[in-house]
Amino acid sequence: MTAAALIYLGVSAMRCKKKMDPALKKMNKTAGTMQTAIEEIKTEAGLLSQKQKELQEDIFIKKTAIQQVAAEVKGTPHVLKMLWNAGKSGS
Repeated sequence: MTAAALIYLGVSAMRCKKKMDPALKKMNKTAGTMQTAIEEIKTEAGLLSQKQKELQEDIFIKKTAIQQVAAEVKGTPHVLKMLWNAGKSGS
Protein backbone atom coordinates (compact mmCIF):
# COMPACT_ATOMS: atom_id res chain seq x y z
CA MET A 1 0.00 0.00 0.00
CA THR A 2 2.79 2.44 0.87
CA ALA A 3 4.60 1.74 -2.38
CA ALA A 4 1.43 2.43 -4.35
CA ALA A 5 0.93 5.71 -2.51
CA LEU A 6 4.53 6.75 -3.26
CA ILE A 7 4.11 5.86 -6.92
CA TYR A 8 0.83 7.81 -7.06
CA LEU A 9 2.52 10.76 -5.34
CA GLY A 10 5.38 10.66 -7.85
CA VAL A 11 3.04 10.50 -10.84
CA SER A 12 0.90 13.34 -9.43
CA ALA A 13 3.99 15.46 -8.84
CA MET A 14 5.17 14.92 -12.43
CA ARG A 15 1.74 15.86 -13.83
CA CYS A 16 1.64 18.96 -11.66
CA LYS A 17 5.15 19.95 -12.81
CA LYS A 18 4.19 19.49 -16.47
CA LYS A 19 1.13 21.69 -15.98
CA MET A 20 3.15 24.37 -14.17
CA ASP A 21 6.09 24.53 -16.61
CA PRO A 22 4.38 26.77 -19.22
CA ALA A 23 3.14 29.15 -16.53
CA LEU A 24 6.61 29.31 -14.94
CA LYS A 25 8.22 29.97 -18.32
CA LYS A 26 5.70 32.72 -19.00
CA MET A 27 6.33 34.26 -15.57
CA ASN A 28 10.11 34.17 -16.10
CA LYS A 29 9.74 35.77 -19.53
CA THR A 30 7.49 38.48 -18.08
CA ALA A 31 9.93 39.10 -15.23
CA GLY A 32 12.78 39.43 -17.75
CA THR A 33 10.78 41.87 -19.84
CA MET A 34 9.93 43.90 -16.75
CA GLN A 35 13.57 43.95 -15.65
CA THR A 36 14.61 45.23 -19.07
CA ALA A 37 11.94 47.94 -18.89
CA ILE A 38 13.11 48.92 -15.40
CA GLU A 39 16.70 49.25 -16.60
CA GLU A 40 15.57 51.41 -19.52
CA ILE A 41 13.58 53.64 -17.16
CA LYS A 42 16.60 53.98 -14.85
CA THR A 43 18.76 54.96 -17.82
CA GLU A 44 16.19 57.53 -19.00
CA ALA A 45 15.88 58.92 -15.46
CA GLY A 46 19.65 59.34 -15.31
CA LEU A 47 19.70 61.12 -18.66
CA LEU A 48 16.85 63.40 -17.64
CA SER A 49 18.60 64.22 -14.38
CA GLN A 50 21.79 65.11 -16.28
CA LYS A 51 19.83 67.24 -18.75
CA GLN A 52 18.07 69.03 -15.87
CA LYS A 53 21.45 69.80 -14.29
CA GLU A 54 22.77 71.17 -17.59
CA LEU A 55 19.67 73.34 -18.03
CA GLN A 56 19.96 74.70 -14.48
CA GLU A 57 23.62 75.60 -15.09
CA ASP A 58 22.72 77.26 -18.41
CA ILE A 59 19.91 79.25 -16.78
CA PHE A 60 22.27 80.37 -14.01
CA ILE A 61 24.89 81.52 -16.54
CA LYS A 62 22.32 83.43 -18.59
CA LYS A 63 20.71 84.93 -15.50
CA THR A 64 24.12 86.15 -14.31
CA ALA A 65 24.85 87.65 -17.74
CA ILE A 66 21.49 89.46 -17.78
CA GLN A 67 22.06 90.79 -14.26
CA GLN A 68 25.47 92.12 -15.31
CA VAL A 69 23.99 93.82 -18.37
CA ALA A 70 21.20 95.29 -16.23
CA ALA A 71 23.76 96.65 -13.77
CA GLU A 72 25.69 98.23 -16.63
CA VAL A 73 22.53 99.78 -18.07
CA LYS A 74 21.64 101.21 -14.67
CA GLY A 75 25.08 102.84 -14.53
CA THR A 76 24.79 104.36 -18.00
CA PRO A 77 22.89 107.54 -16.98
CA HIS A 78 25.59 108.36 -14.44
CA VAL A 79 28.33 107.92 -17.06
CA LEU A 80 26.41 110.04 -19.58
CA LYS A 81 25.89 112.74 -16.97
CA MET A 82 29.62 112.75 -16.17
CA LEU A 83 30.45 112.99 -19.90
CA TRP A 84 27.91 115.78 -20.34
CA ASN A 85 29.33 117.73 -17.44
CA ALA A 86 32.88 117.15 -18.65
CA GLY A 87 31.91 118.40 -22.10
CA LYS A 88 30.26 121.51 -20.67
CA SER A 89 33.21 122.41 -18.48
CA GLY A 90 35.74 121.66 -21.26
CA SER A 91 34.10 124.04 -23.74
